[in-house]
Amino acid sequence: MGFSLDGQANETVLTADTMISSLSDGSHSLIVYAKDAAGNTGVSQEITFTVNVQAPQSLLGIPFSMWIAALVITIVIVVAALALYFTKMRKRVPRIK
Repeated sequence: MGFSLDGQANETVLTADTMISSLSDGSHSLIVYAKDAAGNTGVSQEITFTVNVQAPQSLLGIPFSMWIAALVITIVIVVAALALYFTKMRKRVPRIK
């Protein structure tokens, strides 16, 4: 068995569960062929299909923009809390002259 992807040279398939990966977005064509024990070759019609890979738009059902906003707010709160803490600590520690 084998196949030709997008008119390229035939690729031999050694197992029935062969996966074609790393296809670019867009239209593709595929022709499958097989040879029996007597040497007769059968060829499929050209099959066309489209690949459309999109990056995920959410994590756990929450849009990425909300995750980024939450991260920025968290960072601002932590920085403000640290600044307040160190400001109060500075006032409590007597300076040595």
